[in-house]
Amino acid sequence: MQVDVKRAAMPPAPILEARELVLVSRETGARLVNGVNLALHPGEILALVGESGSGKSLTALALLGLLPPGVEQAGGAVLFEGTNIGGRVGDSLRGKVVSAIFQDPQASLDPRWTIGRYLVDRFMRLKAMSARQAQTAAADMLAQVGLANPARIMKAYPHELSGGMAQRAMIAGALAGEPRVLIADEPTTALDVTTQAQILDLLEDIQTRTGLAVLMITHDLGVVAEIAHRMLVLYGGAMMEEGATEVVLAAPSHPYTRALLASMPDLDSDIAPDPIPAAPPGGFGRGCPFAPRCLSALPACSDAKPVITRLANGQASACHLNQNVVPGVAREMLDVAG
Repeated sequence: MQVDVKRAAMPPAPILEARELVLVSRETGARLVNGVNLALHPGEILALVGESGSGKSLTALALLGLLPPGVEQAGGAVLFEGTNIGGRVGDSLRGKVVSAIFQDPQASLDPRWTIGRYLVDRFMRLKAMSARQAQTAAADMLAQVGLANPARIMKAYPHELSGGMAQRAMIAGALAGEPRVLIADEPTTALDVTTQAQILDLLEDIQTRTGLAVLMITHDLGVVAEIAHRMLVLYGGAMMEEGATEVVLAAPSHPYTRALLASMPDLDSDIAPDPIPAAPPGGFGRGCPFAPRCLSALPACSDAKPVITRLANGQASACHLNQNVVPGVAREMLDVAG
């Protein structure tokens, strides 16, 4: 698949971070996210990539302070502009500084409320507007996200909108508080291909105009190549690889990333996709979680967790192959604080 990728200089200081984040099941104590480091910088789009069950959405919910009842943060820190917010974003930040859109807008919108009532309520709560001011702001925001005839949309219920229109309404609500960070959790998965492209174009346009920092959660590497400046690959709740999108896609340093790329169909090639063998792990062992499925695994891969290292080309990788086998490459420990 031939795609263009975005290039951007790395801003100096992260706006939102997760440091050594550990999330566990309250019932069993099993680790669901195991020491993830994530740094999101102002004005960039960072893609969080991996198979279903890799910990992408749980990591995002921890950043929002919205972990489900059966999951708790057992280690690490969530920081906003360098200050530890303890994983509890709360009303003082959520919607105003950090906002989110999710995979299925129809499941997120209240079916009893019109789109107008939803947006007016958002503007009144987040911007302390009067009802009249909020009505005007809501209509203006619907126009900004590309919805024709905002007055008609304001009167519509969620079930009266198409999937793409409902997602645009969700984006309008997410932007009501003028947040600095937008977390987009699989925002195009439930949409048809044409509408997916329109929503991605809209998100990219909003990010460019406003300078938002966007965390895009997806398993679609085509989406990553189209929209993301950087990408972070998760597997089994642990980080596998991180780096500039064009670098990682052109020369992946981790066997899991290479396996993901090999499993994608390529319409321009006669080569069939190569699926990753076996199934994802059910728990954490002592070594790399991908070791049982990795065709390049060393004995050390099952016995010791690989150290996250920074390669000369800027990629960060958690792989014994990069630590032990790659000759002549300067490496240093990954500094998640930038």
